[in-house]
Amino acid sequence: MELNSALAAFKDGGLPLLSGFLPSNTQDLLSYALYPTSFLAFRRSLMGPLLPIPEKLTIQADAYLSELTIFLAPIVGVPECLAVYCHHGQNLFSDNGEGNLQRHELRVQTRRVLIEAKRKWLGEHGYDLRRCDLQMLFRQMEMSQEQDQFIISPPGRIRTSRHLLALAQFYGPQLTWRASNGDLYQRCGLTRCRLQECTSA
Repeated sequence: MELNSALAAFKDGGLPLLSGFLPSNTQDLLSYALYPTSFLAFRRSLMGPLLPIPEKLTIQADAYLSELTIFLAPIVGVPECLAVYCHHGQNLFSDNGEGNLQRHELRVQTRRVLIEAKRKWLGEHGYDLRRCDLQMLFRQMEMSQEQDQFIISPPGRIRTSRHLLALAQFYGPQLTWRASNGDLYQRCGLTRCRLQECTSA
């Protein structure tokens, strides 16, 4: 449950509920989202392999942990509402649709560090970064980078079209879950083909 303090309104956080060892299921891995801090709980035994957290991450340290924990052990999504997340106006990372350039620049810088740290950790722990599903996973993060960069520097028509096409291709699993009118896989064969390539590789 999410509370918007500016509007004094509650809403569903709109995040997928996933359980299991996500790297063993391409669709689940690509559907995984970064959850707010208050949504997270970690076993102490899993923190050792993830520490120390990169010093360049002045915010989003919890994102670093939640991004990589899924590669160490199965996760459990709890369907019951156990807390309310207050989405306040001074949040340094979350996008409230305000077009705040300073916030988007910080998001780009932070995500760049997350991407580099994630690549480094996975490579050091035996994961083949050439794997199709991991390539798609990092492409999702790059797409998020582009979205923030578009706020900072608006794109032209061609760049926008390329971004939208890639968004459907690489972000399909998350968009599908959030879509209210039908399955995105039925509306965009590109994503289905990419997922089939990963699962059959």
